[in-house]
Amino acid sequence: MQRILAAKTAIITGGSGVLGGAIAAHLAKCGCNVAILGRSLHKVEAQLKALAGMSKQVFGAPCDVTSEEDLKRFGTQVMDRFGSIDILVNGAGGNAAAATQQPGQQIFDLSLDAIKDVVDLNL
Repeated sequence: MQRILAAKTAIITGGSGVLGGAIAAHLAKCGCNVAILGRSLHKVEAQLKALAGMSKQVFGAPCDVTSEEDLKRFGTQVMDRFGSIDILVNGAGGNAAAATQQPGQQIFDLSLDAIKDVVDLNL
C-alpha cells in the first residue's frame, strides 16, 4: 500500500478532527503529501504538528467547507505546493440542535434553514 500512495497528494476535509486526523496520519505514514483543512486554526495547527513527525509533506489551513471561495483558495494552495490532488477524503460533517428532532417535537417544527445548513455541511 505504501508504494501505491507514495508521493500522492491527499486532501482531508475535517482533517483536524478525530476521524479525519487519524486518516491523515495513516496517509502521511504511507508517504502521501497530506493537506488538511478544518474550521479552527488552532486545531489545524495542532494536527499539523502531530503530522510533522510522520511526514515533512504536510500542509493545512482553516477552511469552511460550505464556502466555495474558501475551497477554491485551499485547492489553489494545495496545487501550488504539491502540483496535484489525487485523493479526496470528505471527513467534514456534523449536525445542529435546531435540525434534530427532540422528544415531543414534530418534524415540521424543525428549522428548514438549520436542516439546509446541515445538508450543505455534510455534502
